[in-house]
Parts: sequence; C-alpha cells; structure tokens
Amino acid sequence: MSILDLIYPKKCLECKENGHYLCTKCIKKVRSSYPTCPNCNKYSFWGKTHKNCKKKYDLDELISLWKYEGVVRKGILVLKYKFVSDVTKELSDLITKEIKKRKIIFGKDTIIIPVPLHKNRHFFRGFNQSEEIVKKVSQKLGLKFMPDLVVRTKNTSFQTSLTKNERLKNIKNAFKFNCHYKIKNKDKKVIIFDDVWTTGATVKEIARVLKKKGISKVSALTITKR
Repeated sequence: MSILDLIYPKKCLECKENGHYLCTKCIKKVRSSYPTCPNCNKYSFWGKTHKNCKKKYDLDELISLWKYEGVVRKGILVLKYKFVSDVTKELSDLITKEIKKRKIIFGKDTIIIPVPLHKNRHFFRGFNQSEEIVKKVSQKLGLKFMPDLVVRTKNTSFQTSLTKNERLKNIKNAFKFNCHYKIKNKDKKVIIFDDVWTTGATVKEIARVLKKKGISKVSALTITKR
C-alpha cells in the first residue's frame, strides 16, 4: 500500500464506493454539456463558432464533454488543488471513452496541447494536471502531443475569482509560440485542452497566438463547462 492510498484511498469521490475515484454509477449522473458557440454561448452544431460571431483569430469550435458538476467536478478539484495525480488515469480513460462514444474524429495530423502553466506554478504544483491528462488521451487516440508548442511567459493571477473583463486583461499577452518549432503545414489542426471552460479567456488567448502563426484551424476540448 502506498502513502497515496493511505491519504486518498480509492473510494468514489461522490458515493464513497471502493475501487475507483470516479465510479460508473456516479459518472452516469453527470449531465453532458450540449454544444455551444465559444463566443456567444448559444447552441451550435458540433460546437462550431457561428459565422457571424467569428473574428480573424478566434477559435473554430468548442467541445466540452460534461457539465461542471458531480463526481467529474470533484475529480478535477482533487487533482488541481490536492495534487492527487493518480486521478489522471481515470479521467483520461473517461475522456477517451466519451470521445469514442460520441464518434468525435480529429484526424491523424491533429496536434493536441494542454494549457501551459507558468514555470513557477509548475514548480510549486509539481505537475500540470491538463498536461498529464491529455498526454494519456493523445496516446489512446493516436494524436500528436506537443506540450510546449505554446509557452506561458506571464505568471498570471488565478482566473477563478475574476470577472470576465478582468480575466481578459489578466491573460492578455500571457503566451507565446515556442520558437523552437516550425509548423510547415499551415493547414494543421491544433486542439487546446483544458479541464474547465468558464469564459474561455485563457484558451481564446492561446488560439490567438496559434492563429497568428498561421495555424488554420484551432479547436478547444475541455472536460467540463460551467
């Protein structure tokens, strides 16, 4: 038995059933997130950005899998704030299964990246929860994983307690394209992965950086949506 098992024994975070952090019974209770335009938040087929909403450097689509509730929400919180990295395997398995169930196809040349942490925050936490999850997801789906394609240059304040306008100001110019990479095929698709979509300010800022480098299609994939 490991120290982790003593501190956080494998019991469902919702119903306390032994064996898993996220049990099947409780997962079924979490509602799916219906597809919306990432700009106006109104219904959109497959989460595509509405033509009348879209500007030059905007996201092309948003795929959010569940509502920010129940056992999935608790899994994200435990992972993010209590650093129980063992939860990443169960979350990555759950995400992969849901993507296949919905028949979401990304294409073989698709690149997937996590929202990067600033080096100071990464050092404090010891890992990037989004990176750990999406690394496993990329392996299961056969996607190209490039965790440092975009780097965070600004150690921003936590977005949680900020208003929409404050979030936009806080995250402005916080990222840059990694100059060590050269994307030869400008038609490549890049997916930005994050755990929670609230206003999308962070993901949209990363999309802007990628679009300015000539990436033609940039999508967002999030576990949950508030």
